[in-house]
Amino acid sequence: MVNQFIEFTKMIKNNDLERCYKMLDHSLVVSKIQTIARYKGE
Repeated sequence: MVNQFIEFTKMIKNNDLERCYKMLDHSLVVSKIQTIARYKGE
């Protein structure tokens, strides 16, 4: 997880917003999948 924050920091510093938003979207999808899996596991 630390590596992702480091990469986000680099993207913001370099104003690479397209890549930043792409990775944020990916993170959101992963979080949703984890949440669904957690609820199904209960």
